[in-house]
Amino acid sequence: QNRDGEEFVQKISAQHNSAIQGIGEEAIFYSLKLKRADRTDRTIFAERSMQDVIAVYDEIKEFLKI
Repeated sequence: QNRDGEEFVQKISAQHNSAIQGIGEEAIFYSLKLKRADRTDRTIFAERSMQDVIAVYDEIKEFLKI
């Protein structure tokens, strides 16, 4: 929650005539992370719907045949 940051982004987007809808609103996102051999994680997909994340996970598993 960064009110100054929200206001800054709103001003910049207004200058470019491209309002950012929903800025400042809270939302829950589910993420799909790739765990690498070097023990680092990379987020490869994020969405508000858990079903969408599971669907992407299943597609990746099917593609990799695991």
